[in-house]
Amino acid sequence: MLNSLRENNQEHVARISAIKAQRVQDFFSRELNDITKLAGYLDIKGIDQVGILSSYGSNVVAKEGIVDLYGNLEQGESVPIALFPNIRESYRGKPAISFAEDVGVLFTVPILRNENVQYVYYRFYNDQYVKSNFGLDDIDEIGLKINVVDAEDHVVIPYRGYNVEDEKFFKSPELTESKNKIRDQMKKTNSAAIYFHSSRGDNYLFMSAIPNTELYLMGYLDENDIAGGVFKTIDNGIILYCAVVALMTFFLNF
Repeated sequence: MLNSLRENNQEHVARISAIKAQRVQDFFSRELNDITKLAGYLDIKGIDQVGILSSYGSNVVAKEGIVDLYGNLEQGESVPIALFPNIRESYRGKPAISFAEDVGVLFTVPILRNENVQYVYYRFYNDQYVKSNFGLDDIDEIGLKINVVDAEDHVVIPYRGYNVEDEKFFKSPELTESKNKIRDQMKKTNSAAIYFHSSRGDNYLFMSAIPNTELYLMGYLDENDIAGGVFKTIDNGIILYCAVVALMTFFLNF
């Protein structure tokens, strides 16, 4: 019975993870849509508009700029473009999200001229800002510990409160087997979850592909948090049942 319950829990956690991944993708899309509007303006007006970055696209917490197809800075603030390989997607005409561990996250969109890519517009957030402000609290519920990771499981955006001990846990050998198992499952699906036992007790490791990116959600949920939700539902059901019985008894005796 316990195995059956855990199988059901795995399916439930995988569904929740997929929903969260879509919400993260929505957040990323807002960033890309924002700079896409600016790139569209530059498509029409040209990048030689004096002060265009400060007058139209200023973002005080980010570095923004324009590079040519060789990565040479045309306008704006310089960032280490060579560290963000996924910018190549924007050279090919697509919006893209790139990251460099301990450096930051780069959002890029193409600037077209006669339907051909001429330049790439970027917005860069440094690693410190990402970790301080892009925490996933707003999509975190019922004890989920959610990180955004790359294909190699490097943490791009950690959950708020993610500390040295959490980092050791995610990189520990005791989690490696579970990561390998869930990676195998991810070859067949976009979202998966598995039960595992570790030094942190009974948990569910989950992973979901973030649509339209090369990033994933990965994290874990304490089994007790699921049990608490289940028991709360059962308790509420018992209370409702008792109330219905009491009302029926009252009216039958009235």
